[in-house]
Amino acid sequence: MPVRHGKARHDTDVFHRRNLRKILGITWKDKITNEEVLQRTGQRRLQDISAERRFRFAGHIVTVPWIGGQEKERKTKEDMADNIQRGLTTTWNHWISIK
Repeated sequence: MPVRHGKARHDTDVFHRRNLRKILGITWKDKITNEEVLQRTGQRRLQDISAERRFRFAGHIVTVPWIGGQEKERKTKEDMADNIQRGLTTTWNHWISIK
């Protein structure tokens, strides 16, 4: 069964926060919010960090001169453009939902 990207992002955030809670010694009985855990550790959500790195990498890929045949070059650039567009759409929708 294929994994949906949204579920994978959520699962990695859950994993990240659970480990931060273990490091801080916070149990479920303490009733500390996820935002408070992130604030205490000075961390951001893992999916935000991942999105930032994806965009940095995309910027790097766009500036790199392409090596190879024209067919491969065109397909690779189109794939990268599609991935960037999907990432921007997802991130934009998330920012709008926060407001």
